[in-house]
Amino acid sequence: MVISNLKAIKGEGTFLILSNDMKSFVVIVSVLVSVCFAAPPNFIAEITDDEWAAFDQRVDRLLNGDETVGNPDEIGPYFESDIILTEAQKIEMSGLARNGVVNPMIRWPGGRLPYVLDPTVPENYTTRLQAGIDTIFDGTNGCIKIVPKEVTDRNYVYISGIEDIGCFSYIGVVGGMQFMNFPEWCMNRNASVVHEFFHALGFYHMQSDLERDDHVIINWEHIRDGAESNFYIQENTDKYDTEYDYESMMHYSKYAFSKDGNITITTKNPDMQDVIGQRVRVTDSDFAKVREMYIEAGECQR
Repeated sequence: MVISNLKAIKGEGTFLILSNDMKSFVVIVSVLVSVCFAAPPNFIAEITDDEWAAFDQRVDRLLNGDETVGNPDEIGPYFESDIILTEAQKIEMSGLARNGVVNPMIRWPGGRLPYVLDPTVPENYTTRLQAGIDTIFDGTNGCIKIVPKEVTDRNYVYISGIEDIGCFSYIGVVGGMQFMNFPEWCMNRNASVVHEFFHALGFYHMQSDLERDDHVIINWEHIRDGAESNFYIQENTDKYDTEYDYESMMHYSKYAFSKDGNITITTKNPDMQDVIGQRVRVTDSDFAKVREMYIEAGECQR
């Protein structure tokens, strides 16, 4: 880490000091007792140099218009590309609902998700973020409220715009400050912004659904080595009164995690082949699932 390249980003009660390449940084967690950890957080530290190099190549392909690389949220080096898991979530991976987590403890109380926006985020980011936030509020009939953090909020999302570590979010409430990141290339479509917020609200991807094989064929031979687990079906599901949604903005695209430019997901309904993976709009089914998830947990009124 080159000291001259460091810049400080201040969050509520937490300071991050990041290098220009943003893949190594110091986190000062407790200002009061001046505890300093000279190591990156686990979700960054776990990524190998080779994985970062492969990710950088995928970003270059994306920016050069190569559609076979998939969506921006499908090229990251994290779990299912854009999800950060806590250690407890890694252990409890079997406890999922229809691409939504069963455990009500990870819901945001009252459907209210507080956030802090990194002060270095440019103004055009703010406009796009607000559009996504408004889309969620309107589409859930006011059930989900994404609002600026207040002093009394202990759990909140810290939103940054770091370009070279990909777009990602934690799943649901993890306790304290949790990260969400949007490079500019991950904000070109409104539903891409909503996609990451849906992770923070407690949702995984659509093709994790128990009934997935009734609707799509996974072409395992074309999936990148080491990415196979991103296509595993999750057991113990709850339908939340929805059907499998090809058009969900939480669905992978047909080229997701392709190692050779061939299609990794074939739809059994041929008309849906070029529909899966869309990030233009949020479907009624997407909104219905998040409403039902929070209504069942007692966090929203029907």
